[in-house]
Amino acid sequence: MDKEKLEQLFGQFNRAYFGGKLPEPRLEVDNSRTQLGQFRCDRRRKWPPGTTEMANPTIKVSAYYDLPQHEAESILLHEMIHYYIAWSGQCDTAPHGQLFRQWMDRLNGEHGWNIRVSVPTDGLAVAEHNRKKDYLVLALETAGGQRMLSVVNPKYQAAVERLIRRAPSVCSHKWLHTDDVYFARFPAVRSLRGCRVTAEVFDKYTRAAHE
Repeated sequence: MDKEKLEQLFGQFNRAYFGGKLPEPRLEVDNSRTQLGQFRCDRRRKWPPGTTEMANPTIKVSAYYDLPQHEAESILLHEMIHYYIAWSGQCDTAPHGQLFRQWMDRLNGEHGWNIRVSVPTDGLAVAEHNRKKDYLVLALETAGGQRMLSVVNPKYQAAVERLIRRAPSVCSHKWLHTDDVYFARFPAVRSLRGCRVTAEVFDKYTRAAHE
């Protein structure tokens, strides 16, 4: 989804579900791995004291993952519900409280959307433009039997190697290169940290890589 498509969908959904009342916010497509959608705004003080008005509403939708169109549109609607509640000056019982869930249930039930309070990112396919072609992978085992995988920023390989030499808990490690998209969701770290994996996962991906 690009910004032009986002603007088109916002207008379409605004007319269909919100009576066309919502002023168009700032709409952005970002590349967040952790937040598939986000709504934010500022609050300006008004007269009389104690009253405020909403300003600078912004809706962001992430293009990091290769989501089905229906799922991406449901995420936009999720953020539009937040926007409508804030714009109308209503006070919900929680960030995803009673008002939000009423809207969510109605749009899902009456219009077939798949709006959810949260969408787990585990297992989501990474979009093609985020699939790096070569990953520097650190595979290490600890004295306690743990197995760790990490994607390391190549500029920091020497620094991480020095940290490993000073880490008595690391009993073995090796540096590998791979283009496996499994590693696309890993952040490129600059320090000695990684993801704990099972022996099966560790063996699978270290066998497939090369030094």
